[in-house]
Order: sequence, then C-alpha cells, then structure tokens
Amino acid sequence: TRLTDAMAAIGGTHGGLSVAEVATVWAVDRGTVPIVGVTKKKHIDSQVRVAGVHLTGDETSTIEELAAATGVQVRAAWEKPLE
Repeated sequence: TRLTDAMAAIGGTHGGLSVAEVATVWAVDRGTVPIVGVTKKKHIDSQVRVAGVHLTGDETSTIEELAAATGVQVRAAWEKPLE
C-alpha cells in the first residue's frame, strides 16, 4: 500500500528501519508507550534499534495523511481530540 511503501522509505532514511519499527517510532513520538511482544532476541534488537530515533515533522505528516486516506484510525477511542 502507499502507507507501508512510505513507511519503508522513511525507514530507509533512518538506517534501514522496518515498517514495524517506523510504526513504533511514530507511536513513541506521539507520546504513547507501545506494548511490544518480545519472545525472541530479534525483537529486543529491534527495540534497541529504534531507541532514540525520531521522525521529522514531514515524515509524521506523511504517515498521518496516508493513514487517513486509507481509513486507518490514528487516534484511539479513549484519546481526547487534539485542540
């Protein structure tokens, strides 16, 4: 999809992060604490890889615009609308 293609491209500008890793960075940048299943060493390595990575404003906007276009909800039901 256009969304995952864009996330893959963004990951490429941050040392080759996967789409899942870009999603984790996006979530952390929004002030959430993702609960990531860690059952294998590669899962831990992935989380270490994203530590300290931040998306630019343009990258965040790209993800959110493409997500909105696909109907993906980027705000959880319990979150208050941003003012």
